[in-house]
Amino acid sequence: MNLVKKIVGIVIGTSLLLPAAISLADDHKWEGKTPKYTEAKVTTVAGGSTLLFSDSPEMVKECGVLYRDTVEGKVRLFFHHVNNTRATQKLAIVLQNKYPLHPAIVTVGRQGVSRPNSGWLKAGKEAQLKYFEEAKPRTFKLRGKKELLTGVNGLNFEPMDLISGIVDFDFTNPVIVSVMMLPENTDFYDAVDVYPVLPPDPGENALRGTFPTDRLNITMQGEFNTSGKDIWGVKLADNDSYIHGIDATTGKKVVNFGNYGVIYDFSFKTKGRKAAQVRFNAYGGSYGGACYFDNGDKNSFIHLPRHVTGFGKSDHNATVILGNIQGGKDGKVVFSPPGSSNLPIRIFFEPVPKKIE
Repeated sequence: MNLVKKIVGIVIGTSLLLPAAISLADDHKWEGKTPKYTEAKVTTVAGGSTLLFSDSPEMVKECGVLYRDTVEGKVRLFFHHVNNTRATQKLAIVLQNKYPLHPAIVTVGRQGVSRPNSGWLKAGKEAQLKYFEEAKPRTFKLRGKKELLTGVNGLNFEPMDLISGIVDFDFTNPVIVSVMMLPENTDFYDAVDVYPVLPPDPGENALRGTFPTDRLNITMQGEFNTSGKDIWGVKLADNDSYIHGIDATTGKKVVNFGNYGVIYDFSFKTKGRKAAQVRFNAYGGSYGGACYFDNGDKNSFIHLPRHVTGFGKSDHNATVILGNIQGGKDGKVVFSPPGSSNLPIRIFFEPVPKKIE
């Protein structure tokens, strides 16, 4: 992913906010530049379940296992890979019961998998939209091996196409999860035991591993005064909050630079007799994703941005207005860093202006 290489600096579990309606929010820039603001302090508590992260090698030059680990219980998988060969290949997510004599009950919860796409920002956003929008859990018994993406043999993708995905699981018994790229006509059933694990990308920032948390509960300290004149801002998804884990294929300690697959559950309070406007700012660069915005009265599902794929490519002032919140209300923004997007992001609060330019 290009985001952390360009910049310095990143819930859904059973408590997922359910969407009320899709917002019609659009990009809106402040006139001139981002105005002066007060950096609000936050407290952060890590939680959730296990996260499997597969994005290294990101540009896959040969077939093999891209990431593999054995997990049990609640697990989220985030994968993001480009077919960097000259032939059609397929991406396969293979689930294998570690103890076949004892069937594992597998529940697949929220799932967002992009179509293969040469527009990488589009693929990252599509995976997010599907993941946040769809809630169609399914359960099955796993005795041997099963391919997840198609239920048959994986998802074909052409040279330089990207497939990005986020999937929530619950495994009653230990299950080996393998993310693989295979030749188009190869049967995953045999390949999972034959193809080697590919080494991660060189350098210290290899983006893959198993992490002990997939959720950050962040609370803004203090109450934003809707009757005042100050603007508050909160920077999120930056390097202060990156989670640490282990690459199960190498045993090395790793960092999730970008916190991909992590759900940010950001809560805040307001006071005052007026309303505040809440903005989502693509501070790090190009960004295409989705979020929930709860203003204490209504919970809205919002495309970031609404009418085009991404925003913030050439202007760090670019924002999406999430909506307004009345003073005295508690609010929430729930999002996750999308594949192919840039970080960090900022959430801004300002008294509702008399006129929006």
